[in-house]
Amino acid sequence: MSTAAKEGVAATAKLLVRSARPVMICWQGAVHSGAWEPVCALAEKLNVLVGSTINAKGIFPETHPLSLGVIGARGGREWANRCVTGADLILFVGSRTDSAGTNGWTVPNAESKVAMIQIDVSEHELGNNYDVLPLLGDARETLSAILDALPASVDSEARIEWVAEAKKTREEHEAKLDEFEKNLGDKITPFSVARLLERTMPDDAFFAIDPGVSAVYPAAFMRLKAAGRRTAYNFAMGALGYAIPAAIGARAGIENSRRVVGLVGDGSFGFTAGELAFLLDDCAKAPGPKLIALPVAAEDEELPPPPGGTITRNRPACRTSTGATACRSVPSRR
Repeated sequence: MSTAAKEGVAATAKLLVRSARPVMICWQGAVHSGAWEPVCALAEKLNVLVGSTINAKGIFPETHPLSLGVIGARGGREWANRCVTGADLILFVGSRTDSAGTNGWTVPNAESKVAMIQIDVSEHELGNNYDVLPLLGDARETLSAILDALPASVDSEARIEWVAEAKKTREEHEAKLDEFEKNLGDKITPFSVARLLERTMPDDAFFAIDPGVSAVYPAAFMRLKAAGRRTAYNFAMGALGYAIPAAIGARAGIENSRRVVGLVGDGSFGFTAGELAFLLDDCAKAPGPKLIALPVAAEDEELPPPPGGTITRNRPACRTSTGATACRSVPSRR
């Protein structure tokens, strides 16, 4: 793995130390690099807020006080996107800076004069959409080098108010979601499924997720509590039917102790119903953990959208999932 040039690393360390409102935004390249440990270490050392795009969900614990969760146009919330646009420094990590991850290059605004740094292993991605300090190198190795370049003692007092403001806004948002969920009662919606999975799944569960409603609602409203390679999205390709085969592959490829959940859209279900014959037969025969849940979002009855403005880009508001859920039994956590 390669590390960015020493000059760029040193310049980045100085910019981070001087900034008062820094935000780190992680893309899928950070996950591929396995960069969750240096991401967390850098955030905590400097009080840096951390957001991710939908494809990097899980790179940073989403219940952490410094987490913005998913940002951008697919699963981003208004309060989190406002934090990004209010930053005085942006650190892109493993990033293509594409339109979806930046909500049409407005989060952050490509025309702003904010200092921006971009780490990527591909030189073709560096500076492709933003005026940045380019760092050509592996995300994990380069972040580790930046940590080493920081002074032993860093004064992060200037960021305390910034972090506290973000925390207060996040808590207000979560309170509104709790009230919204309470008012839903026993209605099954993409929103309520996302919240249920957050409460019931183990911290190390893995999620394979179809494009569409089945992707953006968990991105926005299902907080992942432990960092790592936690999700497999295929939103960029828009390939309906991705989740079931991806979940089967994940079940075969990751530790037996981890649970695997496939989130399937109603259109995707039609593409991959045949795979369920294999899935059900395999689950019946194999001992140990199962591939356990396949919620299907069927658009039957309109409901008000959740508060906070989850951005879905040409997707419908929250709708019920009536009579279209296919689930294997979910083992108890106890």
